[in-house]
Amino acid sequence: MVFISYGELYHWYNAQRLAKAPWRDVKSRWESLLEEKGEPYVDPQIAEGPGGIAFFFSRNPRSLSKMAE
Repeated sequence: MVFISYGELYHWYNAQRLAKAPWRDVKSRWESLLEEKGEPYVDPQIAEGPGGIAFFFSRNPRSLSKMAE
């Protein structure tokens, strides 16, 4: 999992708003990271939160409710 703040994204891409190009670059970097780790590409789940976005993937995704049963 990784959390990227909106401030970091705007700074990294020198942008006033985030269009498609920054998201395409983030996707490319995600693909490269998984490749380096020998993992197959899995489109990450994303969750927007206050101040940024969390990206995550799991080999065995499940919910908290299921774990609490």
